[in-house]
Amino acid sequence: MNFEDERITSIGILSNEPALDDESIINQFITFINEYKSDDIFPYRVVLGESILINLDHLFIFDKMLSFLLLRNPLKIIQLFEQGLVRKFNKDIYIQLISKRNILPLNELGSKYLNQVVRVKGIVVSTSTPYVKPTSVFMVCKSCLVSRMSDKPIRNCTANCGLDPFMIVPEKSKMIDCQNIKLQEENKVINRHINLILQNKLVNKVKPGSILHVTGIFLSSDSSTFIKVLGIEENLETRDKSFTSEEINNFAKIKSKIMKSIAPSIFGYEDVKKVIACMLLGGVEKVKSNTKTRGSINVLLLGDPGIAKSQFLKFVSKVSPIGVYTSGKGCSAAGLTASVLKDSNGFYLEAGALVLSDGGVCCIDEFDKMNENDRVAIHEAMEQQTISISKAGINTTLNCRSGVLAAANPIFGRYDEFKTPGENISFGSTILSRFDSIFILRDFFSYENDKTIAKHILEDKKEEEVLETEEIKKFIIYARTLKPVFLPESSKKLIKYFVETRNKIKSMESIMKEKSIPITVRQLEAIIRLSESLAKIDLREEVTVSDVDEAIRLFNVSTMNAVSQGYYLEGMVRHEFMGIIDKITEEIQSFLPIGCAKPFFSLIKHCKDYSEGMVNKAIDFMVKNGKVVLKENNKIVVRVP
Repeated sequence: MNFEDERITSIGILSNEPALDDESIINQFITFINEYKSDDIFPYRVVLGESILINLDHLFIFDKMLSFLLLRNPLKIIQLFEQGLVRKFNKDIYIQLISKRNILPLNELGSKYLNQVVRVKGIVVSTSTPYVKPTSVFMVCKSCLVSRMSDKPIRNCTANCGLDPFMIVPEKSKMIDCQNIKLQEENKVINRHINLILQNKLVNKVKPGSILHVTGIFLSSDSSTFIKVLGIEENLETRDKSFTSEEINNFAKIKSKIMKSIAPSIFGYEDVKKVIACMLLGGVEKVKSNTKTRGSINVLLLGDPGIAKSQFLKFVSKVSPIGVYTSGKGCSAAGLTASVLKDSNGFYLEAGALVLSDGGVCCIDEFDKMNENDRVAIHEAMEQQTISISKAGINTTLNCRSGVLAAANPIFGRYDEFKTPGENISFGSTILSRFDSIFILRDFFSYENDKTIAKHILEDKKEEEVLETEEIKKFIIYARTLKPVFLPESSKKLIKYFVETRNKIKSMESIMKEKSIPITVRQLEAIIRLSESLAKIDLREEVTVSDVDEAIRLFNVSTMNAVSQGYYLEGMVRHEFMGIIDKITEEIQSFLPIGCAKPFFSLIKHCKDYSEGMVNKAIDFMVKNGKVVLKENNKIVVRVP
């Protein structure tokens, strides 16, 4: 067993300190334990376990001098407090401290806070395996067999037995459990980390992804700094925060502005914005017979480059109370889920993007650039909302109760309407079925639309109806606490729609003899979640028929539209449409020999048996297949070999 010497970690210079000896401090603390009362309850008189949780605010109210001493010289005062607990309860009791002091940003932790009690907030990004550390060691001299208990190594025996004669006996030594964790600031441009040391009952109390308020002593060792944790509190602001009646009334006033406040800098895409608003609020998580059904909503934006997909992701990661943005390009499965790494102290668990976004939204850009094996790794995270780790002796399950907003490009860069969704999308049905809404976004060339978009970008006006980011965050936190339930008539309508949709997809696949984006029970659950989130947006406790109607409409314009892409073209079934395209192509090829050029309008005139729109589609099809090229502003068609 190794025993490290106690080293001086920091020095607190106490000037003008009140004259209180150690015995007085111990007696005053015992008085606090016995006499402090809150709401006719004495919270500290009885200790059931091996630790006592003390609120610093209570100590400040009862004895300001004692509180001042604790904040100025915590290492010494806590040791005296624990001696007082031994006197009162006749057993070793460890002190845990919590407080409501102002949270100190990690980037402000500096030398002036050394050896002082600080309170910080952050998200746990990694945890080490627990280890033991000796506080007092039992030593026996190998020469004269004299035994001693000491809190530091002793090199000389009183019987002059030579240098370093003592042998440590681990079985009789006093040990404490320890664990190292790394805390990171939330939602900062530059995230700073700080190392924390947990001891005793705090060990194994937190997992990666947990958001904590930490009260501890800021210390330094060699050239590094760390916090010796005295108490931890799980952050409840994003889940169980209480609101005043004034705030709730204000939410009712601003609920109509939520839709307009979703990515206001992006022109159009109203349905996409509405689904994103639903995703930010989520549905209702349900647990039946120990089986959990997720409440978070997953959305996939698939489409042409340059249509603001990444902007949507950036906006959501900023406006969500807990939001993480990452790129699929160069991101591994471990980077998204969790990994087990090794350092000089052993193995430790490090959280990925999905774990860090627990309780919020994880935005994954360039989803199509991910390796297929890495995409498979997030199947469990997207549906069961857990990540199971079994490696290097670490067996645990991490929570990732977050929605996923992913953006991807089609296989060919741009979406090819002459191909089926399966030919345009590089993902398997197993991952697609986990998305509640799939939007296929196209960049159509339209003079009026392009002009409107350019005008919107150049004007850059701030709309009065748009809410500030903090207002949206507060609304989201409050709306998530609602648990709307389905009315009987709403349930009947949803069941009828699901059965009819399944039959429609089945008949479509039998006609085309090809598989499409799957419509399964997961999609029924998706519509349920959309309906519940729409009720939340309106701050209602019931899901009405109008909510179901709107959820069905959103599902139709997203996932169902993605299913039908490439199957129905110009009002015809795909194989009928492509048959006509092939006939027009043959006629153009017979009219336009290889190497020759003809005006565009002459080809339309030649194919007089077909509509102008179908001839345009046929020429576009030939351009994409490299059979012809367009020149002189698309006025001349040239046949190429």
